[in-house]
Order: sequence, then structure tokens, then C-alpha cells
Amino acid sequence: ESMAASPGTTGTQAAVFEAVGSELVRKALEGYNACLLAYGHTGSGKTYTMLGENWVDGAWTGTSSSSASVGTPRVAPSGVQEKAPLLDFEEAAAAANSPGSGLLPRTLDAVFTALRQDPAAVCVASYYEIHNERVRDLLAPTRPVEAPCWQDGGSGGQQPDSPTSPGGKRTKVHFHPRFGAFVAGVEEVHCENLGEALRLVAIGSQARTTAATAL
Repeated sequence: ESMAASPGTTGTQAAVFEAVGSELVRKALEGYNACLLAYGHTGSGKTYTMLGENWVDGAWTGTSSSSASVGTPRVAPSGVQEKAPLLDFEEAAAAANSPGSGLLPRTLDAVFTALRQDPAAVCVASYYEIHNERVRDLLAPTRPVEAPCWQDGGSGGQQPDSPTSPGGKRTKVHFHPRFGAFVAGVEEVHCENLGEALRLVAIGSQARTTAATAL
């Protein structure tokens, strides 16, 4: 067994990003699929590594008492359930590379920094979970859209019965011969900047299925 890098117990968030995130951003912008995966038992630091010290239970708590990502849920024009106005995430965007910021804010900041070099570039985001072999759209949590995750079409996966959600929407993992695996039927939201992307991170993270993990 071997590993490319190990920052150790004294490693900084910036060091972790340089060892892991920066290369993934470069490859993703070149057209490759990229994945950041945090694995470990409850309390091992997965959320801290991915989001950082200013996020609690998926919510942006801010670097001052004036910012918070919780509020009265409402439905945005796009159909995405919104838990905070975008203004609340201007501070989150500004703090994306602060010492306590995790992999995801730093990675998104690097992506949007690169996209600014191309005026024609468009960023579209989705956020879903695959839990117990079923896909759930986390940007539309009030509209149940769970469905068995694999369907025939070159995926190599199983083809179970595929019930339609109450809203008539299906979410499944498909396989494209050129682009690889993707999930169809989930909410796709255009993001103009880092703040908009971090707002979606907060909305989806607070809708995730969570439970204690024992290894």
C-alpha cells in the first residue's frame, strides 16, 4: 500500500488542497472526470476537511455574527429550495481561501477563477446523493425524486423496476460512451459566481441523509 501525500495531524487546509484539490481542478478543466472523496468514521473530520471550520452541519455559520445560512425556506424561481439569500454567501466566497477553509470552497474558487479567463464559459451545478442504491436530488428536497440508481443503457448496472416520483420525475445514473457516468433528471442550476455555488452547497448539504458511521 502507498499514498501520494500525507499532510499529517499538523497539516493545514491549504496544504491538503495543494496536495489533492489543485490537481483535480486542473484535470477537470481539461475535460476529465474528477472526484473528491472523504472517507472515515463519525468524528474523524470529513466535514471539516471538505468544508472547513466555518460550516456546521452543512450550514455556513460565517466569520462574523452577521452571516448565517439558515433562514425561512422558500422556493427560488428556478425551483430550488433556498435557505438563505445570496448576500449571506458573499462573505463565504471572500473566505474561500482563509486558513480554516476546506477543500470544497477552495476548489470552487479555483474553478471560478479559471472560468473568468473564458467569457463564454458556463457553470451548471447539481447536488444529489446516492443512498441505499437510490438517487435523491438535494436541491429539490421538498419534491421526492428517489429512484433506483442504475438503468440499462451501457451502465453495466442492474435494471430494477423504476417507479416514477410523485412529481413524475426520475433520477437515474446513466452512462455516456464519451462523458462517462452522469445522473439525469436532477435539478441543474446556473452559477454565475462562487457565492452562488456555495449557496447551493449549503442548501444541498442541509438536506443530506446523515447518520453515525462505524468502521
